[in-house]
Parts: sequence; C-alpha cells; structure tokens
Amino acid sequence: MLVAALLALAAVAPAQTLKYPETKKIDVSEDYHGTTVPDPYRWLEDQNGAETAAWVASENAVSIPASLA
Repeated sequence: MLVAALLALAAVAPAQTLKYPETKKIDVSEDYHGTTVPDPYRWLEDQNGAETAAWVASENAVSIPASLA
C-alpha cells in the first residue's frame, strides 16, 4: 500500500530539471609506460585552489537542498 501511494505521488509531482555547472577541461596527459592517459580534470586536484573552491560551491548549490545549506 505504501508503495502504491509513493508511486501515485511521484506521478503527480512535477519533474525537476537540474542544471549542473560547466566543468572546464584542460589539455593534460601522462605517459604511463608508453600509454598516454588524458587527465582533463587534473585542475580539480588542487584542493586549495580558488577555481576548485568555486566549482565545489557551484556543485553544492545544485546538489544540497536549500533547507540543508
């Protein structure tokens, strides 16, 4: 019965479209024993960087409900 009620509620609730921030890609790669491995998101490894902090804040704005922020 609970499942039926939840399914009915889900059918009535409007769908929400999330708009995630753009994530830049950089042209970086490493050579591992002759195999080139691209790492376009390496800039996110800088945990103390201003760009990384801004990206995390923009992701959090999408993923954390306003009631919890």
